[in-house]
Amino acid sequence: MRIINTDKQKDNLAKVFWDMGKVIFTVLVISPLARPSAISIETIVSGLIVGVFSWILGYFVDGMEVQ
Repeated sequence: MRIINTDKQKDNLAKVFWDMGKVIFTVLVISPLARPSAISIETIVSGLIVGVFSWILGYFVDGMEVQ
């Protein structure tokens, strides 16, 4: 059973991963900068890691060929 059947589905899935990466990065890295008391190095590092991981997933899904 294939999950991705068409190019449109592949493109939409890649967009989801790109957008998830942007949202995660914004929530965990950028928003604490608005409240200096909420800045935590662990939160910023985890936001960077999860955000970059989502962007990498989006990049690889975008490069896949649909059989």
